[in-house]
Amino acid sequence: MAATPLLILYGSQTGNAQDVAEAIGRDAAALLFAPRVMPMDAYPVADLPGEGAVVFVAATTGQGEPPENMRRFWRFLLRKSLPPGSLAATRYAVFGLGDSAYVKFNAAAKKLDRRLEALGATPLIERGLGDDQHPGGYEAALDPWLESLWHALRAALPLPGGAAPPALEAAARLRLGPPKFRVTLLGPGDGAGAGPAAANANGAAKGPGAGAEGGGSDHSEEERLQLEAVAAAAAFRAVAAEASGLPPGPEAAAGNTAAAAAAAAPPGPWRPFMAPLLVNRRLTAAGHFQDTRHLEFGLEGSGLTYEPGDLLAIFPRTPEADVEALLARLGLSPGQLLRIEAAAPLASADGAGGAPRAAVVATARAVVLQHYATVEREKERLAYFASPEGRDELYDYNHRERRTLLEVLSDFPSAAPLPLERLLEAAPLLRPRYFSLSSSPLAHPGRAHVTAAVVRYSTPFKRPKRGLVTTWLAGLQPPRDSGAAGPRVPVWVERGCLRMPASPAAPLLLVGPGTGVAPFRSFLWQRAALIRQQQQQQQQQQGEGQASVEGSVAGAAGAVAPCVLFFGCRHPNRDFYYREEWEELTQARALDPDLGLVAAFSRPEGGPGSSSNSGGGGGVTKGGGHYVTHKIKQHGAEVWRLLSSRGAHVYVSGSAEKMPADVAAALEAVASEHGGLGAEAAARWVRQLEAAGRYHVEAWS
Repeated sequence: MAATPLLILYGSQTGNAQDVAEAIGRDAAALLFAPRVMPMDAYPVADLPGEGAVVFVAATTGQGEPPENMRRFWRFLLRKSLPPGSLAATRYAVFGLGDSAYVKFNAAAKKLDRRLEALGATPLIERGLGDDQHPGGYEAALDPWLESLWHALRAALPLPGGAAPPALEAAARLRLGPPKFRVTLLGPGDGAGAGPAAANANGAAKGPGAGAEGGGSDHSEEERLQLEAVAAAAAFRAVAAEASGLPPGPEAAAGNTAAAAAAAAPPGPWRPFMAPLLVNRRLTAAGHFQDTRHLEFGLEGSGLTYEPGDLLAIFPRTPEADVEALLARLGLSPGQLLRIEAAAPLASADGAGGAPRAAVVATARAVVLQHYATVEREKERLAYFASPEGRDELYDYNHRERRTLLEVLSDFPSAAPLPLERLLEAAPLLRPRYFSLSSSPLAHPGRAHVTAAVVRYSTPFKRPKRGLVTTWLAGLQPPRDSGAAGPRVPVWVERGCLRMPASPAAPLLLVGPGTGVAPFRSFLWQRAALIRQQQQQQQQQQGEGQASVEGSVAGAAGAVAPCVLFFGCRHPNRDFYYREEWEELTQARALDPDLGLVAAFSRPEGGPGSSSNSGGGGGVTKGGGHYVTHKIKQHGAEVWRLLSSRGAHVYVSGSAEKMPADVAAALEAVASEHGGLGAEAAARWVRQLEAAGRYHVEAWS
């Protein structure tokens, strides 16, 4: 029976939208569709009018922007030359992934839906909008949307001959397709293949570099760093190839010219820069529960450049103990050399192409492991996890508890060892972590600063967990001697969603509690450097030595608008990040000398017992604690003046949980009290700030 073609296109920035698209492709294949899954920019958009049915999965990034791998596709759809009925023969469905902490929630999916309909396409069902803030994640909206989608698709595209479509029941969901990878065990000699690792890794020969790091490896330090760089790049090549449709690495490019061009490109996911760690300083008091670090990386010779508001991507490293434990459970030697290849071209017409990751990897993992579990109780449990009925329990088991692959294999020991190619399907890829750069390219040339809180928490079942990358970074020690070799970290720069005005003549209101202050440290040091440049230019214009420093500062003051920073922490002596620097920046006029820094302390009189790991906020304490929102309202008259008559820009950075919405509510209260606006008018005024490009938010979960 011929399968019905189904095109599934995604726009994904961090991989979640791609995960959803690939999961839809797997379900579609089980329902006798012939799915094609690819990024929007990899699809020849001119063919769109000939597609019978298309499912779009679109994430939203930054300030309502589409992801990078759908921007060319989106720009094409926006062409005014496209006639209104050009997609009249196309039926479609749109699912968006967004975060309601942002003002432009799911903007990319909403715009895509409207534009497709304007071009004449027919929606199969109403668009679905996943919300990262929902307790159940975006899956809470995805599951019912998918159920409606399959009914609508089968009604619109019946099987040939009127055959009844199969139900998406357990048997279909648990069907295991051909492996997506080929894994070959290599011998220790010339690298000749020792045959595919089709059964398991038991008895694998021990190769060079065996053992834990530093335990008898023949590699020099320089070779080790090169191997780390290659490994980091290889981990991302598959992701980048899927997202862009390019070959899986610069070495695949034909000819020396292409290879040279790839080598000359700035470092990125394919080729991160191994940056030396130069500074690792604890910012919080020794007895404080939160360990927050100021980290500095050297960028000299990297070709990397950045602007205030950009992000430093850091590729994490799994702890050696976890790696060794996983290898032991799989029966694999630490020194065994492997060759891993894609079984089919990436971003091909294979609907199940690509490795499952992130949110949907739990379901794919359950499907894979239940095939290899030998204990009936384990097989039944894994099959239940893969079923619609077990979705909630799987979410609790995997997502809320943050279980690693090693922990899952420990809970289902009869499934290991399993074939290595299937292990790769069950394992999530390591993803980079993104940190707001807290340095200024003008004030800190050749360096990248990061302000990172070491993540430690307990799961709902009270299992202690630690953040992978922050725990690793906190444990790295830079060299004591400037000439000595120290640890190196794979990094590259990504564009952030915050952009400061080019001139210090623009007033700024910065709201950054906790590590949310990181991008504003970058802003303020950049502002200080720009002011210094203004002063130097004025001195040159007035004649060398004819103007005093005081006179030059006074002259520059006219070109410097007020800048106010609302910073929040727990205690003035425990986690007041960069306290001395704020004073220095005020003297440099980067911060307004009158209002300047406004600090809010939520636990100003709390002892060590108040510094629990349970809330990161809570209510106003009996000791007089306040949050940044209270301080905004306390200084409401000045805030209103800056926003209403001086045209100030508002920048908000920090946790996405409640803070951005609370800041918006505080500004609405200011508009009501000091601007005389009613509640609806005040809310509309805040939205107008955002629409005018004067309200900027960077929030993270």
